[in-house]
Amino acid sequence: MVTGGGIGRGVAVRLPGEPDPKAWRRLALYLTGYVTAVLLILTGLEPWHATPAPKPDLVTGAQGAFPPALGPEPPATPDHVLRRTTADETVVHGLSIRATGVGVGVRAVNIRTGSEYWRYERGGYGDGDLAGDGDPADGNGDEDRGFYTPTLDVSARTVVAGFTDGRLTAIDLRSGRILWHRSISEGESRRGLSFRLTGGEVITETPAGIRALAERTGRTLWTASRPAGCDETPIQTVYDFPDHLVTALVRCDVLGPEQRIGGYDIPPSVTKTSALLLGIHDRTGKVLWRQQHAEPYDDLLRAGTHTLAAVGPERRTPRPVRLLDVSREGAPERTAFSIHLLARLTTGNGIAVTTVDPHIYDTGSPTLLSAYDTGTGRLRWRLRAPTGKAYGDPVVADGRVYVVRQPIFRYADAGHTTSADLLVLDAETGRVGHVLELTGLTVPKDVNAAASLDVRVVGDRAVAEGADDTGGTDGAVAIRWREERDELLLMTDDS
Repeated sequence: MVTGGGIGRGVAVRLPGEPDPKAWRRLALYLTGYVTAVLLILTGLEPWHATPAPKPDLVTGAQGAFPPALGPEPPATPDHVLRRTTADETVVHGLSIRATGVGVGVRAVNIRTGSEYWRYERGGYGDGDLAGDGDPADGNGDEDRGFYTPTLDVSARTVVAGFTDGRLTAIDLRSGRILWHRSISEGESRRGLSFRLTGGEVITETPAGIRALAERTGRTLWTASRPAGCDETPIQTVYDFPDHLVTALVRCDVLGPEQRIGGYDIPPSVTKTSALLLGIHDRTGKVLWRQQHAEPYDDLLRAGTHTLAAVGPERRTPRPVRLLDVSREGAPERTAFSIHLLARLTTGNGIAVTTVDPHIYDTGSPTLLSAYDTGTGRLRWRLRAPTGKAYGDPVVADGRVYVVRQPIFRYADAGHTTSADLLVLDAETGRVGHVLELTGLTVPKDVNAAASLDVRVVGDRAVAEGADDTGGTDGAVAIRWREERDELLLMTDDS
């Protein structure tokens, strides 16, 4: 290579046959990048981003004195609106229990003061990313798992949270301290962490079958083998009965083959499903009996000391409700009664209550409150709403029926202010014992003829009798709009 003279800067001239230095530099850079990429792949490193150190779990513990319960029992004459709150919470012993805004934790708030009592937050990498893979959807890199807000179940002493990455966490209600963690590891089910808290046990599904953990220690108490013919058995409801008997309603799902489409592994889909009711010995895990129904039940409710009420699944009006006589020998049908296709059922104190006339073949206007005896299946009493009025979903607790009587709403009512009445009836006779007028209620914007104010929870006793499976309001009544997630009123008889 020579440099020519002349005016200005020198010009480099490459002689024929002389190698181009730029080409050599490009080749060297290419080889360096290739070797680096190979080394990264072989060592299993992530070439695109560096993962920071995970944050530890946040456990605040109790902040202040444990609040007293709102009352010793559900209120007989509720007359005081304690506060407005949200529909996502469970209220127990004066505390509101709910998932935190980020969706990976649980907080307890003092109902009376509104101050935080304790908080638990999962550790991780921020924004709901539990595993450090950059995917906040579920914390394990599997985007198909979706929503990551924990599932909560609450007893009088314990809050249990289930996360979609396979972790169960139990928290002491009074102190806010962590009692135990259990991770559903490789080889165990991570299908939405299907679990229920009942009778001092956390009942959860695993590939081995159904497992019971001690509520306060997390120790495995028993495992019931998965029934033959079921690939998966997500748990629907669990109830504990006398004589060391637990009944578990599960879905018996049969899966199709795995598929690979476009280079992606597609999880097998459910090809067939049925309802499977199991009777399990709660000390050994032995399956004492099983009853299978061709289709899943619409609902299965606790209806007495030895009674279950199985709703549907027949899609016709009237639709049968079968009363099952539960024992260690099985759960044969004792008797049955019928309800409207669109009616929903609530049980407690020896009655089953619905709000829709089973003999009217229309869209199911909830204008007739009917109570059936869960021992005989016979009608015990009825209460028809005045013209232009309808009922929301009731709750039965402590010998009383709590139900809201409201106007039948039209589309023109959307966003307007309305009023309704909370009725307290005697469960034995249906006689109205107390009325509380509810004023200043705003009708939802998406109102339709089915808009309803439902009683949500009433006391821990209602939970034990199957009126609600999400928790209780000791000494209080809670109501909310059926299709809304806020505007819930919490009422007591202690002003």
